[in-house]
Amino acid sequence: MKSRLIIVALLVAVVGLSGCPDKKGKSSENEILTFKVDGVDWQVDHVNGKITKIYPKTPPQGGATEGTWAGLPSTWPNATAVITPKDSKAVITPDPGTPRDFESGTTKFTVTAEDGTPKIYTVQGEKGPLNP
Repeated sequence: MKSRLIIVALLVAVVGLSGCPDKKGKSSENEILTFKVDGVDWQVDHVNGKITKIYPKTPPQGGATEGTWAGLPSTWPNATAVITPKDSKAVITPDPGTPRDFESGTTKFTVTAEDGTPKIYTVQGEKGPLNP
């Protein structure tokens, strides 16, 4: 009776282990190398999972009463991004090529490594103060 229990336990262990996904040889890289909007680099903080950019405001010119924000995309706050993952086999969701509101602080991108390990980045762009 005891030997039957041992055999059943071994079978359960073997069957259970064979169903586990094999991550050997697959990359766990899920970081972003670069994040750009309209060709402008944004700051990528891997430790805190944040991507940020402050667009400085320039003084009024040519009789204008209001300054402008240097480098601000013409479609602000909705813009598309070009994201380069550290590993080309990583998958980025949602599609960075779809316009998103980068000013609200609610836009998130998930980079999923080849082995299935995810990393979430929160994006926050803002119009900064006057840069004299």
